[in-house]
Amino acid sequence: MITHERDELLPFACQGRAATAVWGPTSRPCPRAVSNPLCDHLGRRYSIVPYNRRRSGQAAQDLAAGGLRQPCCHKRASPVHDGVMAAPTLLDRELYDDTLAAELLNVPLRTFRWWLDGGERRGRMYEPVLRPTATGSRTVTWGEFVEGRYLREYRRTLGVELSSLRAFIGYLRQEMGTAYPLAHARPWVGPGRRLLWTAQQEAHLPSSLWACFEPHSGLQLLTHPAESYLERVEFDHEESGIAVRLHPSGTASPVMIDPEVRFGAPIVRGIPTSALAEQVRAGDSIESVASDFALPLEDVIAALGYENLARSEAA
Repeated sequence: MITHERDELLPFACQGRAATAVWGPTSRPCPRAVSNPLCDHLGRRYSIVPYNRRRSGQAAQDLAAGGLRQPCCHKRASPVHDGVMAAPTLLDRELYDDTLAAELLNVPLRTFRWWLDGGERRGRMYEPVLRPTATGSRTVTWGEFVEGRYLREYRRTLGVELSSLRAFIGYLRQEMGTAYPLAHARPWVGPGRRLLWTAQQEAHLPSSLWACFEPHSGLQLLTHPAESYLERVEFDHEESGIAVRLHPSGTASPVMIDPEVRFGAPIVRGIPTSALAEQVRAGDSIESVASDFALPLEDVIAALGYENLARSEAA
């Protein structure tokens, strides 16, 4: 619930204070984002304008319509392939801190940091899975977040050790010339799946971690975890074919995560799902929240379902 004291944060963007470029408790100020209306929402790490439930329905519609997109403030250098530095893409955008990324992916923070940077266990050093080399950075790019979703599917469904995926992803990086091969459409579509099959063989990947299998027909069919991942990733239709959105509840749900909207917060039509859920928990009816935000009733219900599921999985 937004208290009266929280209402004082609304003019935040008009006070000349810098907005944050990375979503999370270790966010850094970014002067280039001054024009974005950002502030702390309910003490959580959401870079959004807080909604006052005493506002009129028209004001809620104005909130829904405004300030949805933000400039790209920080990007990591892209990898070098065949001696040529690749141009930065959306996948290189630093979007979250690792704490929030782990929260959104519903994986333990320690596990997610292990995927990012590896570490030592029982006197043995393990290389990172999501990064070519350990950096120690607590900031997570959009590409790392998307590929973290891929690893999450295997951790959830199989509960297996994922360190052996490093060689598999490394082979794909080398062949495709990108730091985030699983966040591209190429290996998932048509003949590109042959690349997945070859990478599995070259990496001597256990069959429990396969992304695809090849029956006698000669076609490459996706395994269930890989299929589940692909159903939740939306790629652009341009030549680059990079992941531009995630649909954490599947494409049939209006809930999505877009790195260019609300700094990657889970949203429904531009409204953070957390804001909708907080209004209902504060005592508003689902119908009144839908009316205030000018949303279809089923969209609010989907947002509540997503938030409740996230809470139950984190418990």
